[in-house]
Amino acid sequence: MAVKVIDSAGAVFAVWGKPTREDVDRVDETLKRVAERAGHPIVYVTRVPTDAPAPDDMVRKYLSMRCPMTSAQPPTRSSSWPIAAAT
Repeated sequence: MAVKVIDSAGAVFAVWGKPTREDVDRVDETLKRVAERAGHPIVYVTRVPTDAPAPDDMVRKYLSMRCPMTSAQPPTRSSSWPIAAAT
């Protein structure tokens, strides 16, 4: 596991190492569970340490496909996840 996830009522915090597809799925499932439990938009904070290795190409593509927030486009209120994004 290359990601540590902390969740609370209305927020998810993730600290990444070198991610795997399973890590991406774990964060995705946590975000959905916390948002459903909260019943309103939540805050997602992610931290990637400066010395963390980059994901390989396959995981990077998977991350972009699974997580709309990681794409080049900023998240919108019409996003598939009920998440509030800080700008």
